[in-house]
Amino acid sequence: MKVENRYIYIVLASLALAGSVAAGVFVYAGGYDTSALKQHTALVYQIMTTVRSRSVAVRSDFSTPDLDEVDWQNAGILQYENNCRQCHGAPGRPPDSFSLGMKPAPTAIVELARRRTPQEIYHVIEHGIKMTGMPAWAYRMSAAEMWQVVAVIKQVANMTHDDYDRLLRQARAQTTDVATAQTQNLLQRATAEESAFPQADETGSQVSIGKVAFQQYNCVSCHVIPGITAARTNVGPPLEDVTRRSYIAGVLAYSDDNLVRWIRSPTAIDPDTLMPDLGVSEAHARAMLAYLKSVAQ
Repeated sequence: MKVENRYIYIVLASLALAGSVAAGVFVYAGGYDTSALKQHTALVYQIMTTVRSRSVAVRSDFSTPDLDEVDWQNAGILQYENNCRQCHGAPGRPPDSFSLGMKPAPTAIVELARRRTPQEIYHVIEHGIKMTGMPAWAYRMSAAEMWQVVAVIKQVANMTHDDYDRLLRQARAQTTDVATAQTQNLLQRATAEESAFPQADETGSQVSIGKVAFQQYNCVSCHVIPGITAARTNVGPPLEDVTRRSYIAGVLAYSDDNLVRWIRSPTAIDPDTLMPDLGVSEAHARAMLAYLKSVAQ
């Protein structure tokens, strides 16, 4: 009996190994077509949907504020129109053209309103979802702003095109200069007290926040950064020893405060720099500094 069991285990292990090798060869040979002009297979789509749904569901067990008391009619609907409608649409309003060919397609907002709990919607807004194009907004909105968006989404299922347009006009009428307000919102992000990922006193927490901040502000698209998987690009200099250099970008004497200034407003220091102003908050820039110090060679 033991011999038979051993034989079965060997056969199963051999089949698993053969399957893994075959899958590796298939992937390396370019057998899976990643073109956005081709849809996922039914199996891949079902696996992705199940993984996504279960991941969100098990992380959405927390209390919610009273959504009736949240300012969704004004601040919330402006947040939604400025940051969410482009992919998810709104009653009678289409998504922007760039999102129409995304794979997977962004879920229609009415579907989200009907099927997802406020906790699930908040979790997705805060954390985003990998490999879907859905970003994490925790580094760009305060917790209060994210709950405003949740409240808007839960109202959308009962809105008509006219309802949405009327509310949007009213909200914009109360904002004297929408463009200026948006610019200020970009440059003055949530402080440590109001951010969903606040600055922490503990060095370890600061380092962790900084590591995520480098990804959330897309620094990985230009810099090689130790410990961050996606940071493989050399558009800008690698950052492994930036805290031990004499100068920052060759123009600014190094100090911790100067590096924070550079991260937040590089064009104010060097108008000719190719590094853009990304609207990094003071708290997040300090956390980035802590991370860079932790990985300095």
